[in-house]
Amino acid sequence: MPKGDPVSLIPDSKEINVTIKDGMVTVGGSPLSEELQELQQWIMNHFLDYNDKATALAESGDEAGSEALFEEMHKAIADHCKEVYLNHLQDPIGVQAMSILAFDATDEEFISLYEQGGECIHADAKIAGRYESLTATKKTVIQLNPSGDDFIESNGNLSDFIGQGAYVLVDFWASWCGPCRDETPFVIKAYNDYKDKGLIVLGIPVQDKQDATKEAMKQLGIHYPQLLDPGDTLAEEYGVNGIPHLFLFGPDGKVLQDGMRGEGIDAALKPIFQK
Repeated sequence: MPKGDPVSLIPDSKEINVTIKDGMVTVGGSPLSEELQELQQWIMNHFLDYNDKATALAESGDEAGSEALFEEMHKAIADHCKEVYLNHLQDPIGVQAMSILAFDATDEEFISLYEQGGECIHADAKIAGRYESLTATKKTVIQLNPSGDDFIESNGNLSDFIGQGAYVLVDFWASWCGPCRDETPFVIKAYNDYKDKGLIVLGIPVQDKQDATKEAMKQLGIHYPQLLDPGDTLAEEYGVNGIPHLFLFGPDGKVLQDGMRGEGIDAALKPIFQK
């Protein structure tokens, strides 16, 4: 098996066997793991089959037919995942199915399906985060006290931060996003280095469960405020298609830079604050 290939295992039995033959990984001895592998394989086979047909149509000039096939593929996968989800409302297979459904279900359908789910579904930070985002009614600013024991909460909006005469670094991120957590130390460093020189740093969690956001803030030592954004309207407004995604706003509220990562964050800030 090539290094880095993932194997999904659910610990529902004492002996789980993983067999590797001709590059294929097979899981045995775990009913849930076997069913999860079947679901993943079904989705992959369906995707590859439809993708080949749709690509052939597009290459022949039939763009409409290609798009129709892709729509048909998404519906078939969504219908299958919905059936699987409703049979696994209390286990990790339901989490996997719901994670895929989240891309194709309407907001109303997603809310209904989520509310039928059990604790396993509701504990998933990304799934629960989308639910909270869809059902929340107002934006909330949360900030971890310096002691790290509790949080300060208030109503707020992005306009309370940007366009008010200060440089503002905004980080779209989520607790469940590994690259976001890897990026956080660079954002914290920017906050510590330049907060006394006038820089405002703001996090905007994307489809993240509020409790998971708070726990990540404690774990990572994040003391700059977070703006919880119902419906992820700000991510949509600023064209955020993947996270982490950082923006640097000027004192007038205009975007000066976006997409900085790692050392690039300090490289964008240093010319401003070390004049």
